[in-house]
Amino acid sequence: MLQKACPSIPTNTTVVGPSDDKAFPSVAEFIDGLFGVDGVFRVLNDRFQFETIEVDINGDAKEILNERAVVVKSIGVHHGDVPALGFRVEVGDRSIAFSSDQNGTDPRFIEFVKDADLLVVHFAGNEDGTGRADLHAKPSVWGKIANEAEVGRLILSHLSINQNFESNLVALKAVYSGPLTIAEDLMCMSVE
Repeated sequence: MLQKACPSIPTNTTVVGPSDDKAFPSVAEFIDGLFGVDGVFRVLNDRFQFETIEVDINGDAKEILNERAVVVKSIGVHHGDVPALGFRVEVGDRSIAFSSDQNGTDPRFIEFVKDADLLVVHFAGNEDGTGRADLHAKPSVWGKIANEAEVGRLILSHLSINQNFESNLVALKAVYSGPLTIAEDLMCMSVE
């Protein structure tokens, strides 16, 4: 029988996450709660080493990676009382920004995604305010953000089965007429 070598599993991993907020732990506390000496998966404590990079959810954008012409930045975004982060990836002179779940109320995010070639947003909120409006931006808010930030293309992701998709799309298009893509699983986009 021919045996193949198993690929090595990295034992050092960097995890980026938000600072704490009332009921939610910081990324460091979360990882420790899982893999620390007294963590849920404590049996793995001596097998893996985690470095955590914490992004202050109320602070300025933070550069979390800068290697081989790839720069990744993160910023805290408002998602109700749940700490969340938006991300921006720059490769050379191209950029892709990711909104993450947020309600779209922080003007810092507009500056953070300014002139991004692609802005991927979580399109889970309803224009009529039903559902969790404290957590998810209304479609018209995404349209205004895309316009003000002058993004190259808006990509709608995180589509919810509990949303009024067609009417939400109408609301978005009422304020945003730029390039638009509705994401699908495993979709690939080129940034030109």
